[in-house]
Amino acid sequence: IFHCIIKICIFLTTSIAQLSQDKFVLTASKDERSKMIREDRIPDVRTVIASDMGLRYLLRNDILTACDDARAELKYQLTKQADADSAETVDGQELLDLLLAAQSACSKWFDLIDEKNVNEALSIVSREG
Repeated sequence: IFHCIIKICIFLTTSIAQLSQDKFVLTASKDERSKMIREDRIPDVRTVIASDMGLRYLLRNDILTACDDARAELKYQLTKQADADSAETVDGQELLDLLLAAQSACSKWFDLIDEKNVNEALSIVSREG
């Protein structure tokens, strides 16, 4: 169920992402922008949107994979701990690494959301809360 909840939340947020069809902000340095203009290498809007959506999908997959792997690792560790014949101590490092990978992917994914949209969502939640 957890996997489905994450997937639905990410899907909904991605599907309502407001990506302008006629403009984008080029975040390169001033020198890099000048060089891109001189060399006629400024990407078109469709390319930028496709790139943005591709990155969102890759990060979504990283989140879901890390969560699935963490769940499997936790199940393995719990089974190992419950085994009466096992004298081994539980090593939680792998689980911690997987959870940190999921957290990192989530942070990168949330960084793609416009701050204005985040503030609007927080406002709606605080009014309804």
